[in-house]
Amino acid sequence: MLSVTETLSDQLSAARPLMPTVERPESGFPKTWTGESHPEGQCQSGSIDGRHVACGVSLALDGPSRPKPILIGSIKSNLGHSEAASGISSIINSTLMLENGLIPATVGIRKLNPKIRLKEWNVDVVTELRPFPSLARRRVGVNSFGYGGANAHVVIESAPAKLRSGSVTASPVYQRSKVANLATWPGFGSFQLPDLVARLGQRCTHFKNRGFLVFREKGLRENLTKQTLHLGRGQTAPLDYAFVFTGQGAQWPQMGKKLLDEFTILPVAISKMDSVLAALSHPPSWTIAGALRQPKETSQIGAVTHSQPLYTTVQIGLVKLLSSWGINPRAVVGHSSGEMTAAFASAKITLAKAIITAYYRRYAVGVLTHGGKYQSLVANAIPKLDVSPSMVSDATLYSSVTGYSHHGPFDAAYWRANLESHVLFVDALSELARGGKYTLIELGPHSALELPIKQTRVHLKLEEASLSYFATLRRGKDSVDKVLDLVGSLWLSGHNVV
Repeated sequence: MLSVTETLSDQLSAARPLMPTVERPESGFPKTWTGESHPEGQCQSGSIDGRHVACGVSLALDGPSRPKPILIGSIKSNLGHSEAASGISSIINSTLMLENGLIPATVGIRKLNPKIRLKEWNVDVVTELRPFPSLARRRVGVNSFGYGGANAHVVIESAPAKLRSGSVTASPVYQRSKVANLATWPGFGSFQLPDLVARLGQRCTHFKNRGFLVFREKGLRENLTKQTLHLGRGQTAPLDYAFVFTGQGAQWPQMGKKLLDEFTILPVAISKMDSVLAALSHPPSWTIAGALRQPKETSQIGAVTHSQPLYTTVQIGLVKLLSSWGINPRAVVGHSSGEMTAAFASAKITLAKAIITAYYRRYAVGVLTHGGKYQSLVANAIPKLDVSPSMVSDATLYSSVTGYSHHGPFDAAYWRANLESHVLFVDALSELARGGKYTLIELGPHSALELPIKQTRVHLKLEEASLSYFATLRRGKDSVDKVLDLVGSLWLSGHNVV
């Protein structure tokens, strides 16, 4: 704040005392405690007349009413006559005073003029280095006289607190309104979407305050104006991922079909699995690729011979898709048959072994009469066909067969136990949660485990942030949109998604 008042001679002739701007009623400032005075030469050599003092410090206020004296000093005793630079020199000096909490001395004073009634006016000349008075806010008034007698006064005040980087956050409503304004920009439709996405994802700083939206290229303008922006604040240290694999029962026709059309990594993996099943002694009469694309009217997704391999296929596809984006687990747990994909995701078994185990599981339920046959089929088929590479992973698998982390073999005997044993999913999940904090991602055609996961978190008295939950797909929803929503939500949470 800078204010140029009347000249000294005008104020004296009008019998008005000098009043720095900080003391004016309309300024709204409390009374200042420190003054930096710079009178011009005539003022320095002039006389003291009554209560008028040509030093630039306001004496209009009654001195005794101030709880503490006004501290005054001059930088001239430190720098000498700096002429036209005296004002800026004093501003620099005052800023250093505020930052360091120290008031420098006005040196060289041997005897003060007895006509200056310091005690009466409650004014103190600083003659030695001293700390700033203990105040809620430090404030310095810089008073400087120009050559023509003009009096300029600047008030410099310390900030209330040091602001942390990124501490100012606009409201979600405000942020969404600013994003919507982009749709009215004249050059809005001139850019190429892949270029924009690449620039935002790889060349721009990923700030803590973040937002994302999912859209098709033709619907960008519409989505911006619909206020579909998701907002969040990224954590400084995001948690490791833990994958949770849904068990049987959440399947639905054409689950994940749009993922096959959108991401090439899925049809490539499905082609490999179809080849593995076709080479079995009991091959299916259908293909995975064809069965997943069947509409509701003709879908065999509910048939015992179809549901489990299709279910496992979708989960394996999700594992591979997330892995391609750098989303890999440090821990996995599966509910009943979901353990087959959990074992694949943690590199305990190969892709071929996973789909063979899934296929014969439903074959056993639909055709065979007891688990021994299932164990025999799996044991005989895998050595002949299991030539595919495993996933690269060091994830720990928490078994819903035993209820704790499993480090033994995932052989045919284990999968027979998985088929016949009680499901200890809550025990396994609890053991996982006790081992560390995780971002949980449920991989399956629907968020069937969301409620038991959240109930387990409450039972263990864990904060949501220490075991947060996200789903990949939801029944009947666009699978591409849901997967991209997941990725965006992870990014909002602070994860570095490639």
